[in-house]
Amino acid sequence: MSTLIADALREQAVSWFTHLRPRWVDIIGSYAGKELFLVDGDALVQVVLDDELLRLGRANSCDWQIAHAYWSVEATLHELRKRGAEFHIAFFKSNRPLAIGTSINSWIASARSLAHRTLSAYIHSLDFEVYDFENTRDEEWKEYVFFNKPLFILTNDHSLGDSTKDEKIQAANLLHRAFMKDMHDEGILVGSLRDIDFRDSQANTFLYDRKHKLEKPFPSFVEKGIHHAHEMILDLMEVDPDDFEDEDEEGNPVRADDVPAWPERGIRHYFSQLSGTPSPPQLALAYTFLAHVRLLDTIDLDLRAQPPSTLPPSLVKIVTEGFLPTIFQTLEETMPTDVDEPLQVDGRIYARLVESLIKPGVERSAVLGSGIAAAIDSIWKELELPPVDFGALAQLASGSSSAADASPERVAEFHEFALYEFSCEVLDENLSSVEAPVKAPNTFLSVPEPLHEFSDSTVFARTKRQLAFRSPLPKHLGGEQAKPKDRYGMMKLLRKNQRDMVHIERQANSLTGAKGSKLEPEVIAPVGDKAVNVSVANVVAPKVESPAETPEVKGAKGKKHGAQNSVASSVASSPAPAGGKGKKAGGKKEKEPVLKSADKLRMQIESQKKAKALEDGESWWKNRLDDLKNIPELKERIEMIDLQLRNNKRVESDSKLAANVWLYRINCECWHWIENPSRLEPDVKDKY
Repeated sequence: MSTLIADALREQAVSWFTHLRPRWVDIIGSYAGKELFLVDGDALVQVVLDDELLRLGRANSCDWQIAHAYWSVEATLHELRKRGAEFHIAFFKSNRPLAIGTSINSWIASARSLAHRTLSAYIHSLDFEVYDFENTRDEEWKEYVFFNKPLFILTNDHSLGDSTKDEKIQAANLLHRAFMKDMHDEGILVGSLRDIDFRDSQANTFLYDRKHKLEKPFPSFVEKGIHHAHEMILDLMEVDPDDFEDEDEEGNPVRADDVPAWPERGIRHYFSQLSGTPSPPQLALAYTFLAHVRLLDTIDLDLRAQPPSTLPPSLVKIVTEGFLPTIFQTLEETMPTDVDEPLQVDGRIYARLVESLIKPGVERSAVLGSGIAAAIDSIWKELELPPVDFGALAQLASGSSSAADASPERVAEFHEFALYEFSCEVLDENLSSVEAPVKAPNTFLSVPEPLHEFSDSTVFARTKRQLAFRSPLPKHLGGEQAKPKDRYGMMKLLRKNQRDMVHIERQANSLTGAKGSKLEPEVIAPVGDKAVNVSVANVVAPKVESPAETPEVKGAKGKKHGAQNSVASSVASSPAPAGGKGKKAGGKKEKEPVLKSADKLRMQIESQKKAKALEDGESWWKNRLDDLKNIPELKERIEMIDLQLRNNKRVESDSKLAANVWLYRINCECWHWIENPSRLEPDVKDKY
């Protein structure tokens, strides 16, 4: 069977998987946006349980801290949600064995199985849309894909471990790749959930496109290998949820009513399933388990951060191979329907409690507290169990066999050493109470001999290339501005500045004011010495009363007649500013600038535009007045005028027209106050 699975995995990799070429993309900002995608719930649980920092279900340890796993699941989903992602969570029953793992250790398998059940139930209770499917051939899955059309799915492409040596890892990898191939066949892309990196506003991961198409289908032995791999992974599962029953032989419900009553129901079910009388070690371990569950209700979460226990290896073996796997199986059987809070089980607290209770001469009430000890004793009497004797566990912990296996406890040793003298005006007063042996300042016993004796000759010679000095800081942080070295560099810098100005101007054109209208650029006139050299073409021409008074342009080379000559003469005859540079008062007049024909033409065009705008504004306001007269309600008139003042560019550009509109607006407001029957009340006066 192992050869068949290895051959199927190799054929799958050569023909399809190695040709996928995944790319590193931002799956939310640059790819999905507001499109719907899926998160594989089993893959999410697998990534959380595979975290090396999570002490849950590890060999040679009793640690099982589910609170950290809950936080990891919530953190991953929160990172996706706060980036505005639209996603659903899907659980596939065929992928559950992959999340539990391929370990043959009953303790690791049962610990991960219980964690998977509790985490998946907790995810169902969160504010997400969660779906459950049998496999990728399920009719409900086909219907979901047809109606929702998810863009891609975040899942795993492999399991951790060396697949060249472990056939179980090969089987798991083969099933992972088969799941990916089924997703591609459905038209759904695959993203790696294990490699996702949340940074700033991005969520980067590897995305497997379905660009590569198989030239021919997989050989028949690939499907056989997938079938054998699925059977191998199922055989590793200690517990199958489908085998659980809701009622026991007496007709009593097996499942707990809620999460707080869950562990106690599990202990009761554990003793009901025993064929014979429980042994003294089993009684002691079960009593401690009940006590640690009650104790967790009274301590804060931060107090659970305890160092690992120092139980003897033989006792750890009894706990992890004989007791906890069976207890965890019963906890899965008695799991309540709704799990909306973490299970009150902590393997590290449990091990520390066992370590404290097996010490000779220790009273249970002194360790647990009188209230918890009395509550556990009452449950013990209700179950009609014999008294608990922790001496049996103490004998196992101090037995000859365990003493041979146990390694001596390492004790940290502190070797006193001398320090060099230290003095600081700020810290001398605070460090005055510290007493430590110090060395004399002229002795350097701990300093090694120099590796090289420097003589007069230089060791590091400067190369011929003279490097230019560059400031380590950029210009905006106080450094020097980099100067181009040649004409090519100057032109390159000029083009860069021009491109920057184009970008800034394009962005400025998209700005709007408080009224929602587009902002117009304003020219800032030069001041100071630069104002003397301003061209006369930039001088605004005087306003013209009527366009009929402006004659047409006749003749070649910009010659003009009539009113334009008067405009030009008026500009030319305007008195020059007195007190010019280098001129005394009453001295010779400066020569007046001569207008060019192009400047005169520009002035004429500008005056025509202004006259045309003035005439159009007056006619527009007359038409608006006629329209306003047809509106009987003053309130509607005021709303119409406010709309014109807010969004009309004609009113914004013509100050005279704006003054007329505002005067009419004030007049309407006054009449509106006069017509108000409650106009003399203080609140109404303040309103107007």
